Amino acid sequence: MDVGWWDSDGSVYTGGLYRLPLQPYPLIGRQRDLNAAEALLLRGDVRLFTVVGPPGVGKTRFALELASRVAPRFSEGVAFVDLAPVREAGLVLDAVARVLGVAEHPDRTMLAQLQRHLGNQSLLLILDNLEHVIAAAADLAGLLEASPQVKLLVTSRQPLHLRWEHRYNLLPLTLPDAAAGLEDALLRYPATALFLERARMADAAFSVDAGRTLAVVEICRRLDGLPLAIELAAAWTAVLGPEAVLSRLLAHRVFPLGSSRDGPERQRTLFDAIAWSYDLLNEAERRVFRALGAFAGETPLEAIEAVCEGLGVDVLTPVAGLVDKNLLLRVGEGETRFRMLETIRSFAEEQLERMGEATVVRHRHAAWFLGLARRAERFIWSEHQAVWLLRLERAHDNVRLALNWCFSGGDEETGVLLVAAMHRFWFARGYIREGRKWNELAASKRQVSDRGRALALRNLAFFLTQQGEAEQALGLAEQAAALARSVGEPSLLAWILHGLALVTDAVGDIERSERLNREILDRARQAGDEALAIRALGGIGSVLHRRGDISQARTFFEEALALARPRHDKWLMSVVTRNLGLALASEDPAQALALLQESLALAYEIGHRSLTVRGLEALAGLQAQAEAAAKLLGASEVFRDAFGLKRGSSSEAWVAAVRERLGPAAFEAAWNQGQAMTPGEAVALALGRGAPLPIAQVQRPGGLTDREIQVVWEIASGLTNRQIAEKLEISQRTVDAHVQNILNKLGVEKRTQIAVWASRHLKEDPSP
Repeated sequence: MDVGWWDSDGSVYTGGLYRLPLQPYPLIGRQRDLNAAEALLLRGDVRLFTVVGPPGVGKTRFALELASRVAPRFSEGVAFVDLAPVREAGLVLDAVARVLGVAEHPDRTMLAQLQRHLGNQSLLLILDNLEHVIAAAADLAGLLEASPQVKLLVTSRQPLHLRWEHRYNLLPLTLPDAAAGLEDALLRYPATALFLERARMADAAFSVDAGRTLAVVEICRRLDGLPLAIELAAAWTAVLGPEAVLSRLLAHRVFPLGSSRDGPERQRTLFDAIAWSYDLLNEAERRVFRALGAFAGETPLEAIEAVCEGLGVDVLTPVAGLVDKNLLLRVGEGETRFRMLETIRSFAEEQLERMGEATVVRHRHAAWFLGLARRAERFIWSEHQAVWLLRLERAHDNVRLALNWCFSGGDEETGVLLVAAMHRFWFARGYIREGRKWNELAASKRQVSDRGRALALRNLAFFLTQQGEAEQALGLAEQAAALARSVGEPSLLAWILHGLALVTDAVGDIERSERLNREILDRARQAGDEALAIRALGGIGSVLHRRGDISQARTFFEEALALARPRHDKWLMSVVTRNLGLALASEDPAQALALLQESLALAYEIGHRSLTVRGLEALAGLQAQAEAAAKLLGASEVFRDAFGLKRGSSSEAWVAAVRERLGPAAFEAAWNQGQAMTPGEAVALALGRGAPLPIAQVQRPGGLTDREIQVVWEIASGLTNRQIAEKLEISQRTVDAHVQNILNKLGVEKRTQIAVWASRHLKEDPSP
C-alpha cells in the first residue's frame, strides 16, 4: 500500500516498488560476491541477511546492487533505510516507519504498528549502517517474528547476533600478487581496476606505464584493497601522479585516533587513508573539513558558509577542493547541498574535537539552524509553505544534531527556541512522537527564559492532544498561559491562548473554547496577525456549528475564508473550506461538496496527513453512492491507523450510516477494497477523477515561477524594478510584488543577495 505519498522528494514509493538510491557508476569487482550473496538471500530459510565488513569496504554499495538484482522477487519491492543520521537505537523503528509511510499510533508502540503494517507483505527491507545503533537488533527480531514474508538486508561493521541471522563477510577487493607490466592486466584485478576507473574520473588523460603500474599496485596493496581508501587515493592522481601519491602514502604519519588505534588492521588502514588525504589538504580546506564534522545528512551551502564564516577562509574554494578529492559529495538538484560519507564525517568530527574547535562550531551550527527554522515560521502559514517545509525536511538531520548538542550541555536556550520553531513542521509532516519528545525535554529545562518554557509547554500540550491525551494536556496549556501573561508579550500570549483553546475544545469545554477564541481574535486583529485571526474565526465558527447555530457559524467561516483566499495559504484554506463545507452539508449539499473537494485537494497537495484523512471521511459522508462512500471510509481507516490519528465521533457516525445503507456484506466488500487503495487512488475517487492525483512538486530552483526566474535574472544583470518592468512589458507594481515574493521564497533580505543566489543557481538567461 502506498502511504509514502507525502515525502517531499517524491521518491519513496512508485508502482509497487520503493525506489533505491541511484548509483553514479557501476559496481566493480563484486560479481562473484553478488552471485553468492543472491543465492543465499533468496533461500526460503534466510530472513535476516547481514553484510558485515570493515568501514570503507563498500557494504552499502554492495547491498544496493544486490537489492536491485533481487527486487523482482518481492511483490512489495525493496525499501532502503539510511541509519547513518540516526543517533539513538530507539529511533531505528521510527526511521523505518518514515520510509514505509507508517506513523505512530496513540495506543500502540512503533514495533506493534510496524508489525501490523507489514503483516504478510513480501518486502526486502534494507537497513544501512546499523553498527552505531546495534541495540535496536531486538526490535528487528520482533519485526521478523510477526512478518513471515519480510526479509531484512542489513549492513553493519559488526554482526547482530540474532538467531535469524545469516552473515556475509564482504572482504576487500582482490589484489594482484605482483605488478603486471600491462594496463590490461591491472583491469583483471578488482582493486587496481577500481583505482584506474577513479583516476580517469579525476583525470581523463590518465594512463599507466611500467613505472606507474608498480605504483598503482603498491598503492592498492598499501590500502588493503579497501574501495573507499582506493577512491580517496585515486582522486589525488590528477594533482600528484601515482608515484607521488605512493610516496606520500608510505611516509604518512598515523594520527592519534582512538577509534582506529585499537581497531582491526583494515580499519586502521582506512583511517590512515583518510588522515593521509586530510594531511594533503591546504589549511583552508582542513578548517572547512573539520567544521563539516559538526553537520549531519544533507547540508545547504549557505549553512556551511555561515558556520565557517569565522574561520577566515573563502568557503567556496575549500568546498570545491573537498568535492574534487572525494571527501565531500554534492547531492540533489536545485539548492546546492552537500554531505559526507559517514566514515569521513566521523574522522572530521574527531579532528574538530582534537583541535578544540567543536564548541564554537557547534554553537554556530545550532544558531544557523535556529535562524532557518525561525525564517520558516514566517512562511509556513503562507503561499510559500511548500518551499519552506521542503527546506526543513532536508535540514531535519542537522536540526536533530543541533538539539542533541544543545540539550547535552551546549546551549539550552537555543535548544528550547529551536524546538518551538520546529513545531508547525513536526505537525505538518507527521513527526508527532518526535515533536512530543523534544517538547518534553524542552519543558523540563528550568534555567531557560519564561518565553521559551511557555512555548515548550504549549506545544507539548498540543502534541499530547494529537495523541489523545487532552486531559493531561490541559494543565500544561494552562501553565503555558500563566507564563505567557507574565512575559507581557502580546503576540506570544495570543499564540499560547490559541493552544489552550485547542485543548479546551478537545476536552469538550466549548464555552471556554469560544471565550478564548474571541479573545484571540481581538488580540490577533490588534497585532495584525491575519493567520491567527483566521484560526480564531474558525474556532468560533466550529463552536457555533456544534451548538447547531449554522447561520452564525457560516458567517464566521465565510469571513475566515475571505481572509484566507488572498493569502494562497493551502493549509489554512484547506481548514476553512472543510469547516464551511461541513456547515453547509445539510442546507446546500452541492456547495458543500465543492468546498470539501477543494479542501481535500489542498491538503493532499501539501501532504497534510490529518487534513487529508478528515477530508476523505467528510466526502464519504456526502457521497451519493454508498459503495464509493464505504471505499473512502475503508481507505481512511487504514490511513488513520498508519498515521496514528484517533477516530472522532463524526467518522463513527458516517461508518454506521453507510453500513446501514449498504448492508453488512456489501459494506464489508467495499470497505476491504478501500483499504487496499493508495492515498492517490482514494483522493482521486473522492474528487471524482479517474487516475490517482499526483502531488505538486517544486521543480524550479528555489521554488520560483518562470516569471520570477526572469526577474531574478534581470536583478542579477543590474536592472532596477522600473527597468525590469519596461523590459518585460509589465507594470512596476507587478515587478515589486515579484521581487518581494522572491525575497520571501529565497529567505533573503536584499536585492544583492538575490544576485548572489542567481550566480550560483542560474546557468543561463531564462528569457525566451
